[in-house]
Amino acid sequence: MLSKLIKSIYGSDDHLSHAEQAHLASLSRDHWSRYVLTVMLPSIVGMLIGSIAFWFLTPKGYQAYTTLPVLSCALVYTMVALIHLKRPILAQWLNMPLIGAYIQCLFIGNAISMSALRLHSDPDYFLMTCVVYVVFGVLALIRMPISNGWMLLFCCEFIVFGMAGWGPSIVSSKGLAWFLIISLFSLYAVAVNASIHRMTRLKNLADYAKMILLQQNESLRRQSMEEELTLARQLQESLAPPITFLACSQGNLRYFQNRHGVTSGDWIAFRELPSGELVVAVADVTGKGLPAAMVAQTIHGLWARMLDHSQFEARQWLDEVNKTLKAMSYSASHTATLGILVISNLSMTYYSCGHIPALVTYQTSSGLKFKTMMAKGSIVGMTADLDLEPVTLNFDELAVESILLGTDGVFPRISRIKTKHVQHLLHELSAHGESALANMEVEDDKMLVVIDRNKPARLI
Repeated sequence: MLSKLIKSIYGSDDHLSHAEQAHLASLSRDHWSRYVLTVMLPSIVGMLIGSIAFWFLTPKGYQAYTTLPVLSCALVYTMVALIHLKRPILAQWLNMPLIGAYIQCLFIGNAISMSALRLHSDPDYFLMTCVVYVVFGVLALIRMPISNGWMLLFCCEFIVFGMAGWGPSIVSSKGLAWFLIISLFSLYAVAVNASIHRMTRLKNLADYAKMILLQQNESLRRQSMEEELTLARQLQESLAPPITFLACSQGNLRYFQNRHGVTSGDWIAFRELPSGELVVAVADVTGKGLPAAMVAQTIHGLWARMLDHSQFEARQWLDEVNKTLKAMSYSASHTATLGILVISNLSMTYYSCGHIPALVTYQTSSGLKFKTMMAKGSIVGMTADLDLEPVTLNFDELAVESILLGTDGVFPRISRIKTKHVQHLLHELSAHGESALANMEVEDDKMLVVIDRNKPARLI
């Protein structure tokens, strides 16, 4: 019966899901913490000031009756506040007992004050005590952070102790009027308290539904982005050379790639011309992620346009790439470093548009050495003139063993590369393949082409 009465006053949570009930329970615990800061702490200050005022305004001999109840309530509220601030876990178990103690101090103490001042010669003090009892009691009931049977019990106590403080004249017409006053105010307090709890619960449920909706939208948005990035990666992978190993008249070519993200701004392409020359192009687009991948796709499209040509003019193609990226730069620049190797039977030529140098390893009497091929040229997409100055190496000058062309993810500081570093890199690539690039600590896209000279010619 009591349960039905409480549900009719404060509403029922039976129709809510377990997740909603758990959410409300969590907010209820948070509500106690907010109650300490917004209600208890200001009330403690107000009650201390009020006790001082009561001490000076109450007739001599009656100060204890009016002051002690207020000081007792301030003391209990102080204990609740300290426990919440210092021992929040313990506060969950002591909330109800301490709030109950506060209510008893408030009702019983003020009822005693009423009984004492009722005997005073001046009836105005008795009436003022009655007003204080009603005001303090109603405010306490309205702001009560409880929505269960204890609230109704405290309401009944408010009426009972109020009638007890009125004294023997309870059976008079004035006593009946007093009963009606405190009964109506107690009903008003219950109604306001229930309204506050109902509106708070509805707001919390609405916020919970909004939070769930936002989480679902975020999940769908993230899923959509992941799908788009997956498609972008699949598209970019489809643009990569169909083979990672090429054996031709100029040697064996291997390339390795490790993307830092889902998509990459690194691009590679190679082809063997009818004349027997091997052309290798490596680009590193400025920026990362999907924008860089789109620029790399543009470069790939320009490469694909000349695949049906029997000859390859590196200067002409680089100039076309530069003009295209320059023309694309409306609101933002699109630039890239680009390196091209053209290898023939007798020599190799390296064109660099801001790209890192190519490395050439060769054998000497003291062992494996390497040299850098430094070419000059502006970054594509930045200026109208690339100002190219390629560098050429004749194979009869050096016993070239391998040629390495990569991005700055593989050679972040090429000026500091030592022979042992190159030897270690080649060994790791032979032993672990692309995993060797992944083990590098550089947080960037990594791409590397290795051309081993003087190998048996075959095409895979």
